Amino acid sequence: ETVPFAGQDDWDAQVAKRNAALPARTRELVEESPLDTTRHMIDRLRAGTAKR
Repeated sequence: ETVPFAGQDDWDAQVAKRNAALPARTRELVEESPLDTTRHMIDRLRAGTAKR
């Protein structure tokens, strides 16, 4: 849920466009719980594949 703001429709359209351009794996992360997302990031840090 969001609070309406000026330019929200344009903002939402830009975000949708950026999200659509993401790789499939990244889009799947939205379905993960915060705990799963944290575990995934810890795995990436340990593997040295996290962007710095």
